[in-house]
Amino acid sequence: MMSGTNRVFTAQDGRIPAVEALAWLATGKEFWTSIWREQPLPQYGNRSRPPLEQALFVPVARDALVFHPGL
Repeated sequence: MMSGTNRVFTAQDGRIPAVEALAWLATGKEFWTSIWREQPLPQYGNRSRPPLEQALFVPVARDALVFHPGL
């Protein structure tokens, strides 16, 4: 995939550029983009809650199942 006349990717420092990898993955039926790419940007205007002391990012499945540390 990275060498020969039928290569799919152009190697940069021995690695596949992210843009090329995402474009290739998007052509596959099994690939779904990450949910975080589809989420809207956070709104910072609401100051009714105190700021978070520590943020914790957890993966969320498309069916809204949260993979939290307690599992």
